[in-house]
Formats: sequence, C-alpha cells, structure tokens
Amino acid sequence: MKRLTIGALVTASALTAGLAGAAEIAQASPASEPVTWHTAWTGPRDGVLESVTAPARDSAWAVGWVRHRPLLVHWNGRGWREVTFPVKGYTPYAIAASAANDVWMFGVTANETAEALSWNGAAWIKVAEPDIGGEALSGVAVLGPADVWIATQTAAYHDLGGIWSKVRLPSNFVMWAGGQLGQLAGTSDRNMWVAGTLTTSQGYQILAAYRWSVDRWRRVRIPRTPSYTAEIQVDSRRNVVIVTPHKVLHWNGARWTAMANQNSPTVGPLAPFGPHGFWIGAYSLWTGSTWLTVLPMSSGYPAFSNGLAQIPGTHQSWMAGDTHLGAVIMRSSG
Repeated sequence: MKRLTIGALVTASALTAGLAGAAEIAQASPASEPVTWHTAWTGPRDGVLESVTAPARDSAWAVGWVRHRPLLVHWNGRGWREVTFPVKGYTPYAIAASAANDVWMFGVTANETAEALSWNGAAWIKVAEPDIGGEALSGVAVLGPADVWIATQTAAYHDLGGIWSKVRLPSNFVMWAGGQLGQLAGTSDRNMWVAGTLTTSQGYQILAAYRWSVDRWRRVRIPRTPSYTAEIQVDSRRNVVIVTPHKVLHWNGARWTAMANQNSPTVGPLAPFGPHGFWIGAYSLWTGSTWLTVLPMSSGYPAFSNGLAQIPGTHQSWMAGDTHLGAVIMRSSG
C-alpha cells in the first residue's frame, strides 16, 4: 500500500478566491451568523492529520502523523486530546466509524502489510486487511461492526464478519488515489457507490459512477463530464453528490443536477451541510441555495483540510488537517 500524499492540495487560485470571498460568506446561510471555522485543537509542529470521523456528538477521532510517528487524537465531548497510539510501527491512512464503539483505522504495519485496527469502545483490536499489493486506498466505508468496505484504484473489498471478498471493477475504470479518500461511499450494501474515470476508445477520460447491486456493480447513467478525478458523498438513495475539478453533480433520486465547481479546479473531502448542502474541502460551501467561500484560518495561518466529518445532529463539521505551524482540528459554525 502506498502512502497517501500529505495535505489537501489547494491551488493558488482557490486560496485567492477564498481570500476574496471571505467578506461575503454571510449572505445566504441557513445559520443566523456567517459560517466560519474555529480552531478546536492544535497539535505538534510538523504534524499533519489526514482523516477524521465523528460517529456521535461526543465522540470523534482523527489520525495522521508527526515526525514519522503516528498521531491519534480523540474528542470526548469536552475536548480533543492526543492519545497513545495502540500499536508500534504503524502508518495510519484513514479512519471511519458506524458508531462510537465501532471505529476502524486503516493503514500499514512496519513491514508494509495492510492492517486495520478496530475500536470496540474499550480497546483497539488488530484486524487483517486484504492483500491489496502496492495500490493506495481510494475510499473506505464502515456500515457496521461486520460490514466494512475499502477501495483501491481498481478494486473494492467487502468485509462481512471477518471474511474479505474482492469485488472487481471494470478494467477501464480507475478511482484516483493521489491524496484524498473519497471515491467510495454508501449507506448500505444496496447503496454503495464508487466514482472515478473511464477511458473512452478515443482516449478521453470521462466521469463514471457505479452502484453495488446485490452481487455486482451496475453503471449509473450520469451527465457526460470530462474528468480525471472525482469525490463522492452518499447520504441516502435520494442524495448523492459527485464533485469533479470543474463540475458538481447532485442526484435527488430521480435526476441529476449539474453546477459549476466554484473553486475549480480544487477537489477535496466532502461533508454534508444540513439537509441539502455540502462542503467541498473546508473552502466551498453549498448551502442548498447558494455557494459560499470560506477560508479557514488558525493562529493567523491558512488551514488545509485533509478530512471532514459532519457532527451528527448538527450543521457543524470537524475539519482535520494542518497549517504552517502543524496539525490542526477546526470546527465549523452553522
């Protein structure tokens, strides 16, 4: 398994757009005040957080590393604190959960063997991952203690009660895995999606999406969109968002709606915002009716988002990433 790129890549044009739009973010938010990001925790210098999950209001986890050692941070409802990493010689890539007592961490051991760690509410337990060779993770989804999905660029793997099965994808379909985990998402085994690119016979790269149906992947009809990468968020069968560098597509269960990606050409982690909105990275917010541009700042430095997670039962989200000073966790208003 290859190491994922450190940091969410934000282009200079996106940061410029964020600075220019920072004074205008209060125009049309569901919240009564402007939507902003507030620093909740700052970590060691040279540290970076890559992934965050929030199964409950009083439970959240984030993983990353600092100076070649793994970094694990926990929210207990009152504050964030770094906790002792449960194993030695481990490199974490992603963390996901279905409940406060069902948290999964994905990564590799010191000898580059893929291995997951599962938190049951009392202890971390080692769980074998499938052998994915040298491929990088491109997505993870935890639906329950015995129902876990992971994806690489060319295949998906499904764990039902400790038995992993490989689910092949079409040979000309690829999920990008250059720095973000977001090409696999779902709410159940009948509503699991992957997004990526297909290479046409003419050599063009176009957006493609597949949904798992009982025993195989079925291609989803989608507006033709040139793309080399995509992120996907699935909240229900009637609420699916796919983001490419230039276009945002929303599925409402009956039809697709296409919008321009306001911070083109950025693609970052996604998180829901209310019943009809979503974050793209921590910079672009679709409220359900209006695009807002937000620039997260921590201690006077721009913060780069590598992971997002909605806080259950709220419009707020956790953002895990880094600044010039090191690892950071921020919380959105709203």
